Amino acid sequence: MTAPTLLIAGTKDRLYPLDLAEQTAAGIPGAELVLYEGLGHRPTLTDKRLARDALAFLLKSEGRQGQAGV
Repeated sequence: MTAPTLLIAGTKDRLYPLDLAEQTAAGIPGAELVLYEGLGHRPTLTDKRLARDALAFLLKSEGRQGQAGV
């Protein structure tokens, strides 16, 4: 996989445990893993700002922030 990849996980996720999220991120070259302390599965549904902030981080790290259509 060569596309920028962002994995988002909660540290209290019982459906997709932290160790599995870390293994998944390690298996994707250049992947970023963003962890949200104390949250469970699908932390971005808990707080929509988390998704926005994580996506902004990915776009900034890829130099794509502010481009049209992104």
